[in-house]
Amino acid sequence: MLMLLLIMLQLLFFSLLLILLLLSLLFLLLLLFFLLLLLLLLFFHHFLTSALTLLPLCAILPMVGLSDATPQKAAGIRTLPPTSVPTPSGEPPRASRQASPPVEPPGVRLLKKI
Repeated sequence: MLMLLLIMLQLLFFSLLLILLLLSLLFLLLLLFFLLLLLLLLFFHHFLTSALTLLPLCAILPMVGLSDATPQKAAGIRTLPPTSVPTPSGEPPRASRQASPPVEPPGVRLLKKI
């Protein structure tokens, strides 16, 4: 009876050892898989970034440009800028100042030219 118990304990010990070994093997395989995945991502990242640097900065896409459906100017009525009010220029500087001539000599009327 004791011998049977020892054999059963040995079987239990070896089965637990086998399960532990299989779990560690599975862990190592998962670790290897993730490392390989990381290496692939790093490689493709380098590949993609180097491929993108070969593209011109302003790539022209086909079928992009002027078309009948695309308005070329903003819609709506253009408003005029505000009118500027004329202001007198004032007197000239003191060095060149002379007496301003009268607008019209006294007694002279402007006649309408026909």
